[in-house]
Amino acid sequence: MAVLLHVTDLHLTGDGSQPYGLCPRERLERFVARVNDEFAYADAVVCTGDLTHAAQPASYDELQACIARSSVPWQITIGNHDSRPMFLERFAAHGQGGFAQSYLKLAGVDLCLLDTHLEDSSGGTICEARLAWLNERLADATQPVALFMHHHPSPLGIRAVDAIALQRADELAAVLAPHRHRLLFIGHGHTHRTSFGQWQGIPVIGQRSLVHQASLGLRRSVRLVTGTPAFSVIEIDAGAFRVHHEDLDLGPVLERAAH
Repeated sequence: MAVLLHVTDLHLTGDGSQPYGLCPRERLERFVARVNDEFAYADAVVCTGDLTHAAQPASYDELQACIARSSVPWQITIGNHDSRPMFLERFAAHGQGGFAQSYLKLAGVDLCLLDTHLEDSSGGTICEARLAWLNERLADATQPVALFMHHHPSPLGIRAVDAIALQRADELAAVLAPHRHRLLFIGHGHTHRTSFGQWQGIPVIGQRSLVHQASLGLRRSVRLVTGTPAFSVIEIDAGAFRVHHEDLDLGPVLERAAH
């Protein structure tokens, strides 16, 4: 069985500043501590972008320092708040074909991270080169594939959020279609919300941020709120998967159940 920890939207600043009065580094350090304490058996931490708040070099240095303490290896891609050149300069092992994307074979699952960064835009995209890279990886896959990216490929029904979704999603769908039998799910960040849905017959899982969150906003404007920072524990076994939503901060222990 493979175990993945999905975390996203870290918004590190690198200079001690605290967007919206929240401290991104402190949140990330607490997450790494929980990984080491409770989930050291996991195969990978998957981080789906917005690593930084304003793409400052010190932010990536801060990320390097924090994840160096993790007992579980990280697989990382970037989001709209990031800089691809700055990221690849420091995390070259997480790039293929000039993009912040990677493909890793684990026991029982292939892990694919797709770069959806679009320079000077909050929305995302995929170009011909990235589509060709993805198609080649999927064509060579011999076991189930978990696909992760920053931007959501399908509408959430929230106008402000869907305005900055993935562009060219129909072209992505065309590349994925021949490999649908092997795709387990698509995991994404960007929306600062937990969500579950289906697109092109593929389960789609949205992960909330480790810092600030977004209100639902179906019938009104989306609001950024403090919310509860969270990550997901994804277990994959024999081509099946389950997702455990996990709050970063646990409440007091009321009783210990035997197992």
